[in-house]
Amino acid sequence: MSNKQITQKISEIISNKQTIDNNTEEGYLNRISTQLVSLEDDLREQMQAETSEKITSVIKKLKSDGEITDSDLMLIRLWVVGDAASYVQMENNYQEWVAELNRLLDVIEDLKSKDLSVEDLFKLQGTVRDAIRVIGDIVFFKQQQDRITKYENASKDLNPANKLVLAKILTKQLQSEEM
Repeated sequence: MSNKQITQKISEIISNKQTIDNNTEEGYLNRISTQLVSLEDDLREQMQAETSEKITSVIKKLKSDGEITDSDLMLIRLWVVGDAASYVQMENNYQEWVAELNRLLDVIEDLKSKDLSVEDLFKLQGTVRDAIRVIGDIVFFKQQQDRITKYENASKDLNPANKLVLAKILTKQLQSEEM
């Protein structure tokens, strides 16, 4: 996949772009989601193709306990947590999710003290479903932050054993379809 092909895929996605509103059909959302998943895969493959020679060289340095430069560390970071770092950087709804979850938990708490009618049960069910969805978003965001933190902590102490672990991780990624 070349940059030109990626640009072409982006153009295809944008050419069918609709303003999303309450009337947007599920079929459109499914199509755009499928296109975006495909684009994400292509982006990963292109990044891997463009950096595979450099990462192969870095893997050799890691295996031989060679000196790892700042540039090497940046490339390793891209390969190990680049997806998480770009997601965390782009995501701007985290605080809203936290506030929404707190609001939903307050609704659940308010319903706790009631003698629940059938209407209340439906309200509680919808509230619980929404809370589960928001929790999923929060958990995914925190998992990405955690991946970044663990990588950064591990990369501070690049002793020979840590270098070998990184070399194994990078080698697996280099050989796999998913980075």
